[in-house]
Amino acid sequence: MLNANIGFPNPYSLQRDTRTTVMIVPSLPAASGQTNVYLVRVAAREFSDPLNPNVFGPTTVNYNLLMFAPYPYPTTWDVPAGWDPGWLPTIPTRYLGDVPLPPEWLQINGQTLINSGVTNADGSVWGLTVVSAPSGATVDVTPMVIHALTNNDYTFDVQVTNVTIQSLTVVSNSATQIDATNWAVVKSPTNDYVIVQATLNYTNDWIVTNAATAIQWTNGEAVPGNPLQRMVTKSNSVETTVTASLGSTTTNLNVWVIWSKVTIQTSGTNTSPMSLMNISGNDGTEILGIRYFTTTFPNDSVAGKICGIATITPAGIHSIITNGWDFFQKKATETFVDGTIYSGWSFPPWTPDGPYYVNDTKTVVPDSNDKLYTLDTPSIVTGGFSATNSIEMYKNFYDYITWSNQICCDTNVFWHFQGTWTNQTPQFNSLDVGTGTITLP
Repeated sequence: MLNANIGFPNPYSLQRDTRTTVMIVPSLPAASGQTNVYLVRVAAREFSDPLNPNVFGPTTVNYNLLMFAPYPYPTTWDVPAGWDPGWLPTIPTRYLGDVPLPPEWLQINGQTLINSGVTNADGSVWGLTVVSAPSGATVDVTPMVIHALTNNDYTFDVQVTNVTIQSLTVVSNSATQIDATNWAVVKSPTNDYVIVQATLNYTNDWIVTNAATAIQWTNGEAVPGNPLQRMVTKSNSVETTVTASLGSTTTNLNVWVIWSKVTIQTSGTNTSPMSLMNISGNDGTEILGIRYFTTTFPNDSVAGKICGIATITPAGIHSIITNGWDFFQKKATETFVDGTIYSGWSFPPWTPDGPYYVNDTKTVVPDSNDKLYTLDTPSIVTGGFSATNSIEMYKNFYDYITWSNQICCDTNVFWHFQGTWTNQTPQFNSLDVGTGTITLP
């Protein structure tokens, strides 16, 4: 601002009042529903003596001369008596105050600037404010002094930059980063959350706090008291794409809440990519259920053949996570040989039971249908365990999968196998393989 009155020796007399308006004029066309956020920095300086009569003195601040001297500067001029024409070529090219004003003395649109703590070489300190406006809108950011000045004459520098989103990340410890845009977590039975946080192109706490309220979020839920964050529930096995927009910048990430459903097939045909003929209890077919097979003589053994299938959600997870998966089984069994409990083949609940052989008895990489598989064939062999008269076998099992060593399915998917062998005809009796548990004797 210039509000100066300069008196020249007769016959010169001149008075001017000049005010500057600063506007933000976006270069891009308006985008529907978009809000632009600007960081405005201002440094202001007052004139110590804008009416200094010795305006041509090279040791003085030549503000009046700059504003009122003709341009281009003449080679000859009716210079008042006593003024040295040799000073004319030194006329300054900047109009700038010389007494820094505190940022707290300035306002933009009624908002007092905060002190950034950043000082220029001339002692002026940058003041800050954040301004929001609809995309494409012109914004008046003219600084106004709200404190009485000695000369009521000052200049200011104004710098404007866009506040934008640089990235999104997950800040809660319970989620695992898969790649640049995908994070995964195992479903929680309680209403727990994954927290997504936006990072802006500024780290100053005041700037971030005041700009964050303009972030436009898609999906997830608001985090009370923290507009920089969004939360995604872990109680549902779905993929959630969380998107954050600020001005012309938009970024997103995907949160995959993992779970699975395990089913046990005890009839029909093996649907896994593995073959039942590669494991014990093989009757030479891929048929499930109670099957007789041969060890020493025809049909001297019997097996209960099953296929366990874990269908992982959300759909499409196989293309995101290809490692860290595993299939496990646990058992509780009682075995009697010749009427006496056989401790070597009786196991309390719940004893680990493999499966041990990848791509023979289990898969650990989801297929294109997001499925993992396991095979088992508990069996009774004639004369096994050195039995002479009888064998009784009662077995309960349950199967589950893990990802990153975390169980990601229910652990109540039970199945069972039971049967007896005697040295009489028929040799095998009470044979059964099915879902659920049986009562162990």
